[in-house]
Amino acid sequence: MPADNVLPRLDAVRDFGRGRGVARCPAHDDKSPSLTWTVKDDGTLLLHCWAGCTNYDVVDAIGLKLRDLFVGGHIDRRQLEHRIDYKQACSVLPLEATVVMLAADHIQNGIALTPEDVERVQVAANRIRDAVDATRMRR
Repeated sequence: MPADNVLPRLDAVRDFGRGRGVARCPAHDDKSPSLTWTVKDDGTLLLHCWAGCTNYDVVDAIGLKLRDLFVGGHIDRRQLEHRIDYKQACSVLPLEATVVMLAADHIQNGIALTPEDVERVQVAANRIRDAVDATRMRR
């Protein structure tokens, strides 16, 4: 199973049950776990780094290949598109909305955003977009 090969290579792995959890992303200096993982019914391991690292970056950082996320190394191209589920979407929105609101408040008060602030707002916007897409798929 891909999870048995990948998860031991990650740091700060937390299992939330039902084949889901988080870990520190090995592709960037992750202070707080930002890599979510899900084991699908067919054994495929889905990964998503909320800081923006690609799955290629993640598996490369732990010495594996993208095919190692799939049972038997077979990649079904339909599985490459990442989707977050409804619960993940709902849990992400409050934090990311706060980031955007703080940035808007800074701009409104004439406080310039640092390049790091701009990058974080872009991450927040991407996460919000993913969350909105996930909530639309549930309907």
